[in-house]
Amino acid sequence: MDISANSRRKAGAPARAFGIFVTLHVLVWTLLPVLLTYNLPLDTIEALSWGREWAAGYAKHPPMSGWLAELFRWGTADWPLLLLPQLAVGVAFWAVWEMMGDVLSPPAALVAAMALEGVHYYNLTSLEFNANVVQYPFWGLGALAFWRAVRCTKGAGLGWWALLGLACGGGLLGKYSFLLLPASMVLALVAVPALRSQWRGAGPWLALAIAAAVFAPHLLWAQAHDFPTLRYATGRGESTIANPVLSRLEVLLSFSAAQLAALAPMLVLLWAAGGRPRSATDGGRLWRRPGRDGWVLLAMGGGPLAVYLVAGVVGVRLHDMWGSPVLLVAGPALAMAWGLQLRHPKRFARVFGGWALILVALYGALAIGGPWLRGNLSRIHYPGRELAAAISQGWQQARGAGVPVPIVAGDMWAAGNVAAYLPPQAGGRPSVYIQVDPVAAQWLDDAKTRARGGVFVWEAAPGRALETPPADWLVRFPALQVQPPLTLDVRRFGRDFTVRAGWAILPPAPP
Repeated sequence: MDISANSRRKAGAPARAFGIFVTLHVLVWTLLPVLLTYNLPLDTIEALSWGREWAAGYAKHPPMSGWLAELFRWGTADWPLLLLPQLAVGVAFWAVWEMMGDVLSPPAALVAAMALEGVHYYNLTSLEFNANVVQYPFWGLGALAFWRAVRCTKGAGLGWWALLGLACGGGLLGKYSFLLLPASMVLALVAVPALRSQWRGAGPWLALAIAAAVFAPHLLWAQAHDFPTLRYATGRGESTIANPVLSRLEVLLSFSAAQLAALAPMLVLLWAAGGRPRSATDGGRLWRRPGRDGWVLLAMGGGPLAVYLVAGVVGVRLHDMWGSPVLLVAGPALAMAWGLQLRHPKRFARVFGGWALILVALYGALAIGGPWLRGNLSRIHYPGRELAAAISQGWQQARGAGVPVPIVAGDMWAAGNVAAYLPPQAGGRPSVYIQVDPVAAQWLDDAKTRARGGVFVWEAAPGRALETPPADWLVRFPALQVQPPLTLDVRRFGRDFTVRAGWAILPPAPP
């Protein structure tokens, strides 16, 4: 009997199981929204409105989410854009699997990766592609690259340092808060004696140079436009509660509770697989001084969380989803500290299967029951296609068959839906004049819009009849031709709903 071949087969079984796990995750969490929703969510619609322009930056976020959304916009089909966030999650899971395979047995590494399914950020709340989700693959790849780079012998890890630079540059193009990961890595390289020698090699400097080169075009764009993305980011973090002490306490408790709640099912899965932590079962000390690997994982998993908590203390208004990429490393760090071993495979399989069924049932209940319980349509059931078709038909009747709509102006949701779902036309999808604001849509202004013409669309607002657009629009665009409001009757899961929208045509200015 070939013992080495048998060992390879045993080691290959967890790898095949991991491949099956990731494939099923991607398929299930892509098919569920494909089958149970009618419309792309708000953040994805917004990313499409940005990505259409292929700019080096946008008013709210760096460009990566818009670019990737545009790459995955195939006609008016939703499924590629629902597949995209699950591919992002899948890449992150693979990076965790690779990291854990370096320090845990293959079965335990499999469990550590699969336990991430217990974190709702990577399933229920990963369905909307946005600037948080776009960080996942870069965060995972960056963590893996740093992990491998500092563990390689001298001079052997330049490829990993290069990957780290690419991942950090790409991650920063997704969201500025990604900076917390490389900042934590730098802190580890400075504070951990066993890692300080890395500075004498070319690796860290290579990573820094590559990251800077990748990020430079956006930085130049931001400087040219007076840093609108940075202003938006700082505005998102401003507290809205008058009492500073109560504000900071509420922020800290809410953010901490959200991250603990996200981690709790993962910890249950780890317990189901391995029982109690190693230190409790093996008679060792409860706390041990981390070695090099422990410090690296602690820096990547705990560093960003610590920064967020400090930010909350000084008054930054934290948002729960900001912690979502951090848990990609925090979870595996806990698994390694646990001394994870797959002692109870059958129990793990039962608990994991039960949890997966709970997640699927919960999503189904929310998707199907939401319209029934609320009595109105949620974003994912909005009649975006019907609205776009009705406006396209009205435009063609007014402007002539085959004449493309060049611009859709209005609030992000209504205008973004019309632009995303408009039937195919010459020249591709129209540009979106977001909020009819040249700061929010820096590729357009009033003069360009008057010259090219287009459609304006709005929803009902308090104190304004649907037949009348916002007053400032009429002042800025006196040639607006207000059309009769659209009434869309749709049926969702056996219940009838009516959606109304106002719209107007702006003929192009005469040459």
